[in-house]
Amino acid sequence: MRGDTALTARLLLFGQGRSGLVVAVGGVLVVTGALLPWYELVATVSMLGEDAQRTVAVLRGVPHLLAGFGVLAAGLALVGLGVAAGIDRPPPGARVLTASAALAAAATAVVALLVRPSVATLVRRGGADLMALRDELPVGIDLTFAAEPAVGSWLMLAGGLLALGGLAATLRVRDR
Repeated sequence: MRGDTALTARLLLFGQGRSGLVVAVGGVLVVTGALLPWYELVATVSMLGEDAQRTVAVLRGVPHLLAGFGVLAAGLALVGLGVAAGIDRPPPGARVLTASAALAAAATAVVALLVRPSVATLVRRGGADLMALRDELPVGIDLTFAAEPAVGSWLMLAGGLLALGGLAATLRVRDR
């Protein structure tokens, strides 16, 4: 019991403990973002002046994209390094590894947000029946598809930036 209290105090009261926890939380966000959908195929039906949107397919990072596995590894490294920095002194080279993992996650998220896959790529994941239906709709009803970034990309970006902020705070604490 006393050890748990001491660990909690170390993590919350001291600057290095808080900074390490921020890096670890950033890592958890990166891991979560890697597992959630990065892109979604949104179908929009326009009829009688009204528009209705629905997600018909998603593209997840980890099972579908090679970059998803790299981001997952970077997030797990951030969690481990953040916990190590929060509890005790991190291993040698941890700053460089933490910065590399956080930058890799943030850069992958920026690329995922800016470069979207083609609609055809997402249609293969689901929604092929709707693509065939599009040509058979009566006049006045339009069905359009768009590839949009999903929540996973945003979580990866937030986690990478949070980990970089935690690393910067760790460096500031150590320099005092």
